[in-house]
Amino acid sequence: MTLAFVTAFLGVLPMLIGRKFLVAAISGGTFFFLSWGIYYLSTPSLVWPLFGFPSGLVIIWWVIMVIASAIGYGDHGDHRDESFIVPLIASIAPSVILIALYILIGIANWPLFKADKYTAVIGEVEKREWTQDVQPKDPLHVRLVPAELADFLGSIRINEDNAIGSQYNVGTFTLQMVNKELIYIAPLEFKRFRVWSSEGVSPGYIRVHGEDPQVKSEIKTGQSYRYMMSAYWGYNLERHLWKKYYLWGLTDYSFEIDEQGKAFWVVTAFKPTIGWSGKKVLGVIVVDPISGDDVFYPLGKIPDWIDRAVPKEFVKSYLCWFGEYRGGWWNSFWARKDITEPEEPNIIYGSDGNPYWCTGITSPRNDKSLVGYAYTSSRTGKTVFYKAEGGTDKAVMELVNNTISYRKLHGSDPVLYNIDGVMTSIVPILGENHTFQGVAFVDVIKLAMAYSFESALDAYHQYLQKIAATGEQIPVSGNYYGEEIEGVVDRFGQDISGGETTYWLHLNNSKFIFTGTTKISPELPMTLIGDKVIIRFTKTGEDVVPLTAFDNTAIATIPSDEQKQVRQRVIERREEERGAELFRENAQH
Repeated sequence: MTLAFVTAFLGVLPMLIGRKFLVAAISGGTFFFLSWGIYYLSTPSLVWPLFGFPSGLVIIWWVIMVIASAIGYGDHGDHRDESFIVPLIASIAPSVILIALYILIGIANWPLFKADKYTAVIGEVEKREWTQDVQPKDPLHVRLVPAELADFLGSIRINEDNAIGSQYNVGTFTLQMVNKELIYIAPLEFKRFRVWSSEGVSPGYIRVHGEDPQVKSEIKTGQSYRYMMSAYWGYNLERHLWKKYYLWGLTDYSFEIDEQGKAFWVVTAFKPTIGWSGKKVLGVIVVDPISGDDVFYPLGKIPDWIDRAVPKEFVKSYLCWFGEYRGGWWNSFWARKDITEPEEPNIIYGSDGNPYWCTGITSPRNDKSLVGYAYTSSRTGKTVFYKAEGGTDKAVMELVNNTISYRKLHGSDPVLYNIDGVMTSIVPILGENHTFQGVAFVDVIKLAMAYSFESALDAYHQYLQKIAATGEQIPVSGNYYGEEIEGVVDRFGQDISGGETTYWLHLNNSKFIFTGTTKISPELPMTLIGDKVIIRFTKTGEDVVPLTAFDNTAIATIPSDEQKQVRQRVIERREEERGAELFRENAQH
C-alpha cells in the first residue's frame, strides 16, 4: 500500500507543481489503485538500480501526465491557455532525466568498462588436483535417476492415487542428500483455483529415490501446507515473502526436507552488484509451509541440511564472465586468447557429502573437448578449478546415444564421478517413454564406454575391466591399480554372455571371488586349479570384484624385445604418474 501511494504521488507530482490539484487528485486516486493492483500481482523487488520496476511505472504515469497536459494545452477563446505549460514541462523533464539515467547506468556497467568486476563476481578460483579431492565413489551409491526420470516416476505415482491426482500437480523436484541417500522431493501443488479455495492446504509431497530407479516413489501425506507457489492471495509464497523482503531479490524457490523429514521452502536472497547484473547471494530464507514463519540464514551460516543456496543460473553466469573477461574486454572481443565457456552445471555430491555444481569448461572453438572442471559449492559459492582433458558432456552423450540408438534408447543427464582414479561420466539410459533401461560408464579422457541393460553393477564391472586393459600383458609389479594379492587358485569357472567369456576364480587365501576377461590377460583362459597367481583388483565393498591385472606365474612366456620395451614404457609411465601424485600429496600436506 505504501509503495503504491508513493508511486501515485510521484506520478501526479507534475500536476501538483502546475497547481492542477483537482486533476492531480483524480489521477492520483486512479494511479494508486492501478499501482496497488500491479504490485500485488507482480511482487516487484526494489533491489535494482533506481528501485527497478516501480521507477519505470512512475515514468509511465508521467507520460500519461504529459499526454493529459498536451491535451489541455490549447486555444481557449481569444487567448492561449498558458496554465498547462508548467505541468507539461514538469512531466517531460523528469521522464527524460529518469530514462537517461536508466540508459547511462546500463552503459556504465557494460563489460567494456567493467570487465574486471564481471570477472571478480565468482570470487577467488582455487586450482587443485582432481584425484586428490574427488574421492572414488561406490557405484551403488550414485545418482542413477536423472530429473527426466524423476518427473516421470512422480507423475506415475500421483496418477495412481485418484484422490490426490485429481486435485494436485507434482511441483518442481529438488535433488538433495537426506540421511546419506540421494532423493528427489517435490511438493503437491494445487491444480486450479477452485481446489485451493475448497481445500486451502496441500497434503504433502512426493519422494523419488535418486539412486535406485526400481524403488517405488512415495507420497508423504498428512501435512497442511498453506504457503505454496500455487496458492492464492496472501498464501502465495512469493507474495508472502515479498511483503517482508521487497528490498532483496528472491529466486530459486526449492522444496527441501531436513533429516527428520520436515519440509521447508528454501529461497535464495540476492542483490545485483554491477548495475542490473552481477547477482551475489546474500543467503537463504527458510519458510515453514505450514505456518509461514521464516528465518534468514546469511551465506556461510546455512544449516547442513540445506543443499541449495547458490542457484545453477548464477554459477553458469559467473563461469561465463570469468572465462570471457579475465583477459580483459578487448581480449574477449578481438584476440580471444584463453577464452573458455561453461557447459550446463550439474549437481553432484562430493566425498565429504556436500553438494557441488560440477561444470565442464570448454573452449568456444571446440565444444567437445574439455579444458577442465569447475566445482562450485552450492552452499558457499566457493569454486575450485580442476584441469582436465577429454570429452565434454556433449561428446559423452553423443557417444552413448550413437551406441544405443538402435534400441530407440537415449542417455540422460550425465554425472561425473571418480571411478578407480578415472574421470567417469555415469549416464542413465532411458527409453522413449522415459523408463529406466540401463546405465553407461564413460571414461571422459579416452571416451571409452561400458554399459549394461541388466544392472549398474554389471556395467561397473565391465568398466573396471575396460579401463584396466591396455592391450598388453602388463606385469602386476607395475603397481598401478587397486590392491595386490598372491595366492593359489582353488576354484575356477567361466560364463559366456553376449558373445564374451567372463572367467571366475577364487584364491585359497582370499574371501573374494574375482572376475575378468582376456582383455585383462590372455593367461586367464589357460589358468588351472592349483596355479599360483598374482592379481590386482579394486575393492568395491562387494564379495565379487573385477580384476584389474592378472599374472599366472605357472605360465612362463618369453616376450619379444619390442614387447618388453612397450611393457617397460607402460610401467615407467604408471610409476611417473604415481610419483607425481605422491609429490602433489606431500606438497599439499
